[in-house]
Amino acid sequence: MKQGRRRMALLVVIALLVTLAVPMSAMAASEIPNDLKIDAVSVDEGIPATFTVESEGGALPAGLTFQWQVKKGENAAFENVTDGKGDNTASYTTPATTADMNGWEYQCIVSNGIEEATPNPTAKLTVTPNEVPSNEKPQVEVTSEPEDGTQVVDGASVTLTAEITMNPESSRSIQWYVIKQDETGKDLAAEAVSGATGEELVLDPVTAEMNGWKYYCVVINTGYSDPLEGSSKESPITLNVRAKDGRIEIVSNPKSAEVLEGENVMFTIDAAAENGAALSYEWQRSATEKGTYRKVAGSQNAPELTISNVTSDYAGYYRCVVTSGSGEESKTATSAVAQLTVNERSADPTVTPKYETTTTVFEGDPVTLEVEAEITNGDAIAYQWEVKIGGTGSWTPIVGANSAAYTIAADDVQNGNQYRCVVTNADDAEANKAGEDNTVTTLSLQHRELIPEIVAQPENVTVKQGDEANLKLEIQIAPVEEGSTAVYEVQAQRWDPTKTDDTGWINISTARTVDATTNADGKILVNIGTSYFNNWLGTYGTGSYRFQVTTKTSGTETTANGESILSDVAYVTYKRDHYPQITAQPQNTTVSVGGSATFSVEATVEPAARLSYQWYKGSEPIKDATEASYTVKDAAVEMDGAKYYCVVQNDQYKVTTKSYCAVLTVSDEAPVVIPGDVDGNGEITATDLAQLAQALIGERELTGASAEAADMNGDGAITPTDLAQLAQALIA
Repeated sequence: MKQGRRRMALLVVIALLVTLAVPMSAMAASEIPNDLKIDAVSVDEGIPATFTVESEGGALPAGLTFQWQVKKGENAAFENVTDGKGDNTASYTTPATTADMNGWEYQCIVSNGIEEATPNPTAKLTVTPNEVPSNEKPQVEVTSEPEDGTQVVDGASVTLTAEITMNPESSRSIQWYVIKQDETGKDLAAEAVSGATGEELVLDPVTAEMNGWKYYCVVINTGYSDPLEGSSKESPITLNVRAKDGRIEIVSNPKSAEVLEGENVMFTIDAAAENGAALSYEWQRSATEKGTYRKVAGSQNAPELTISNVTSDYAGYYRCVVTSGSGEESKTATSAVAQLTVNERSADPTVTPKYETTTTVFEGDPVTLEVEAEITNGDAIAYQWEVKIGGTGSWTPIVGANSAAYTIAADDVQNGNQYRCVVTNADDAEANKAGEDNTVTTLSLQHRELIPEIVAQPENVTVKQGDEANLKLEIQIAPVEEGSTAVYEVQAQRWDPTKTDDTGWINISTARTVDATTNADGKILVNIGTSYFNNWLGTYGTGSYRFQVTTKTSGTETTANGESILSDVAYVTYKRDHYPQITAQPQNTTVSVGGSATFSVEATVEPAARLSYQWYKGSEPIKDATEASYTVKDAAVEMDGAKYYCVVQNDQYKVTTKSYCAVLTVSDEAPVVIPGDVDGNGEITATDLAQLAQALIGERELTGASAEAADMNGDGAITPTDLAQLAQALIA
């Protein structure tokens, strides 16, 4: 995680330098360690190999650049790598290895912008060849998207893919074939599909005439004197195509509404027939959601239903039945149900405080309290703020405090005083008062000099299998001065990887106190024992921890006020041979209805081996979601709140590591895209700059609102010009 933060910082610096044209030499150069090394790597043929620049002294400093090179033979010269992944990072991963790569040598030129260093000696790649037959008949399996047997509509697109296995890989010839039918439905002779000589065959569009056509693929291994043929004609893909028959798609459903008596309300629906036929609409109502629905009196044949001057009689549940065509060929679709709530108008006021039941205020500062009040039948609202000194005795009206907001002067701020706002209807003496109970707040006086301060954050910890399993995470807060009455409580917390919000932080061990008597240096430790490895770290490979520091006693003149601060998150990594290590977890994602969202993980394993991935939604595996990234397409409202995670497996040893959960939030409103807000958090920060830089170098895919926000100049493409404009906006 620390390396990830350093990498983000490096990307931000690079982006700023692109914009400002500041020479790299003008920045303070990081010192290159003098003990750099690259270990040799041995893998089986077909497995990618990963080389890493390391330092015996620990993590590499930020600010270094890397250029990997390869020497392809004893008499060859070193040249920059042009394939694989990570050619300009501290780790480089080759493509799937082949037997002819055995003995290749790799090195990396490490630079700080002023000087360069190359770890010595170079790292040698050893590739163990697969023992395979001298020639092999191709194995061919054809898959379909949509799946074979799934009905598609006339005009849709179908993609057929031939999954071919040839070992060893050599020259091959591919040809797709189709078997059509005559008028009686009898199969005709197979014929070659013109130009269909690749692994993928896209049928766009398919037509109703093609229903029942069968497709298969023939692959010939041409690398031998007696070529061998493999075919999928024993199990061809059969098209299932239906004509457009007027079926209706409801694009958006009517939404529930809450109104006051006498107001107007409108329900709307957006629908379309797949064949473009005209639609008719019937709006219906029921007093209960599961009751009998009848046509709304006076409603029009239209996608909108407007009700004017609403009364309580109109409350209930509404839906729309949409029809295309007529007679036996007609098609219908019924919308989701929308509830109409009608509130009675009242002269009684309602009041909502815009503050908590405890209001913390610093010594020497004023504090402003404010409420929101409403009367649905009239607007003559009267306010009266009251005080209870020390929180005891009777409530006393404050002279002149007769508006929605009241400011307590600094000199009048006293710890324990209570305030409230009583709201009445000035035009109706019979109306009830409001606010006597729900607007009460108690002042908690805070001394600035006694706010806890963390002077040393907890650091990441790594433990390897076989090492001592009792770890210690440490935090240091500002030491309490001798003689001080301030006492802090420190609580260690662990993250529950199955959760997706702040409820996932769980208190562990016993909270510790920090005062001048028991812990003058301000250091607090938490032990992480074997049980955590067996439970959380053993499953996820990573544990997340933090500390909460709370003021329990803040001086002799004030009571404890519970002011808290949180430390940075520290990560405990449990490394076991052969178990995948997840280095980047999937992140919570928000998307609009109909949009797409991508969840991703990054993982490594030692020793290097082939990794496979399986994504889950809730507890159910997602079919065909077997890559490092999974994209949710056509997000629907009912998918809101769904949790996704990935299980990464070392295929050689069949051992797995589980990722953290990420939640999908689906909004039925169009997103507000802020130019430059790539991560969609509502503001432009250095993180947005780093993510745009990652997209430009191919390390991140931006889609939907993220891609729109990254396209600063609106030309439809993400380019270095957008990076420069975002950097300028960030420093403006």
